Amino acid sequence: MDNIQHTAKTLVELSGKRAETQPDKPAFIYLEEGEREAGIFTYKDLDTRAKSISAKLQSMGLKDERALLIYESGLDYIDSFFGCLYSGIISVPLHLPGKNKTLSRISAIAKDSGAKIILSTSEIREELESEFAKDEILKDLKWIDTEVIGNELEKDWKDTGIIGDTLAYLQYTSGSTGIPKGVMVNHRNLITNINIIDKSHGHNDESVMVTWLPIHHDMGLIYGMLLPFCCGYPCYFMTPQAFVQKPYRWLNAISKYRGTHNAAPNFAFELCLNKITEDQKKTLDLRTWTVAMNAAEPVRAETIYKFTDYFKDCGFELKFFCPGYGLAEGTLILSTTFKDDLPAMKRFDDSSIEKNNFAKDADKEDSQSKIHVGHSNSIEDTRVAIVDPVTFIECKEGEVGEVWASGISIAQGYWKREDSTKETFKAFIKGTNEGPFMRTGDLGFVKDNELYITGRHKDLIIIRGQNHYPQDIEYTVEASHPALRLGCVAAFSIDENGEEHLGIVQEVQKNFVKDFDAEEVFKAILKTVSGEHDLQVYSITLIRPGTVPKTSSGKIQRRACSAGIEDGSLEVIAVWKHGEILDLRSQILDSKEKDDHRKTDTLKNEKFISTKHNLQEWISNRLSEMMQIKKESIDTGE
Repeated sequence: MDNIQHTAKTLVELSGKRAETQPDKPAFIYLEEGEREAGIFTYKDLDTRAKSISAKLQSMGLKDERALLIYESGLDYIDSFFGCLYSGIISVPLHLPGKNKTLSRISAIAKDSGAKIILSTSEIREELESEFAKDEILKDLKWIDTEVIGNELEKDWKDTGIIGDTLAYLQYTSGSTGIPKGVMVNHRNLITNINIIDKSHGHNDESVMVTWLPIHHDMGLIYGMLLPFCCGYPCYFMTPQAFVQKPYRWLNAISKYRGTHNAAPNFAFELCLNKITEDQKKTLDLRTWTVAMNAAEPVRAETIYKFTDYFKDCGFELKFFCPGYGLAEGTLILSTTFKDDLPAMKRFDDSSIEKNNFAKDADKEDSQSKIHVGHSNSIEDTRVAIVDPVTFIECKEGEVGEVWASGISIAQGYWKREDSTKETFKAFIKGTNEGPFMRTGDLGFVKDNELYITGRHKDLIIIRGQNHYPQDIEYTVEASHPALRLGCVAAFSIDENGEEHLGIVQEVQKNFVKDFDAEEVFKAILKTVSGEHDLQVYSITLIRPGTVPKTSSGKIQRRACSAGIEDGSLEVIAVWKHGEILDLRSQILDSKEKDDHRKTDTLKNEKFISTKHNLQEWISNRLSEMMQIKKESIDTGE
């Protein structure tokens, strides 16, 4: 494979070189419904489209301005993103608002970024324009339909002198309070991080990307799209909806197009396990797969083992899994297992971690302590340190502390937020004054050069002096009964008369809402939490599917769940507290059915609330429980 991506200073320079050296080679191939080739960009095609869109934007005098990108995952999203790069406009990748969702997040981002325009398609504009016109911020933004911009404008494009320090885009995250913050990513950050991934995951002339990740998400944009583009190999992609509706499509595309690389959150591998049948499995050939990066949310050893075992007859091997850890503030990857290395999975003594903040190997006869998944700790250019979040003293090997990172990949800070930028991106280790480091807000430890993530600093649950990680409790809860929805549970501490107690909020599966035994579910949760964690639960609140508070990047808003119990804002189905059960299904469902009946005619005629939009948001909300994680104080900018 050539070395273009290691010599280019910007994505614009790299794109131009690709268009010159391999103009007719396919760069992006769109798979309609995840099955049929329905559109293609060669490197020259994309260069032409980017220059044409850029020329249109340049004619409007918008250099250095911000543009909201609102598209479905498709070729239009890609050429508009590159069009912004070529013109020096700072893009803000977003997803379509989902069914019955307010525009508050998009409006807040538009206000924070100072965006002047919205790039989209005429179809989407027609669906959303009237709703946007009702918003005090969004009403003033100008819509530009990029698909109607003609390629004849290519000749009018002017090189604006983009350099490595030029901001490429803003990746917006939001924290517990829903306050969005734009992570500033420049060209040098991107090129460096992509080169790190290239060297870690080993690409060559036979490499092929097959992805379904949302383009607006940092992992979908960088790993799914920009990585293969920069390294010069083809990317076959489908929409997130196509994958969720039928997970077989993803693995079938890998089999059909001899895919070698891709990335997905842990839940995607679980979905394949649950939905791909034995008969479908017989049609798959996964021997070409070399890197399956599991990232963006906690990586489960159980998932890795089960997936490998289930698909081994298709040629899948354990070494294909490359767990990864990172977040938008680090551009994307901070650490990852290298290609052909087996993922590090080791059992550590839970009691030692919780009581002493120290990772000690579990005894051989201990089968109850958690198996932790390592993410490597030796990637080029990136220094990962484990630091005491209170004293700022670097921890020794095995000690649990906050994960800090430094390197050229680290983003420039938060857009127009000096205090938050200083707090998150300008940390120094006490004693050595080494830095600056970016504080991730995650807790973890390093053992034998492997980074292990244990949880979030501010989400620790401390009961009777014992530390408990909410992620571990949540995993226990969601697996305790089939009526409970995976990935939609929050565990948090409740202060009652100065004493800490455990509270749980959990969504119920859609097909179980009307027909489940509440007492049976509560007993299952109580029994498993007590048995696995030696904890007594103070309260359990079961809520309607799709209603647990989450940030835009998919993190459970544990503080919001706790507050929702107090202020009554949660859509509660049933509650257990002090042995008493309150079942609210009859009155809630009756009210819901009446409300649905009143809205039927309206819903049928509104394209704005189409299922595909709803699925897109659902996918977005399942992503990045690790990649975008930041501690509560960093999230809120306090």
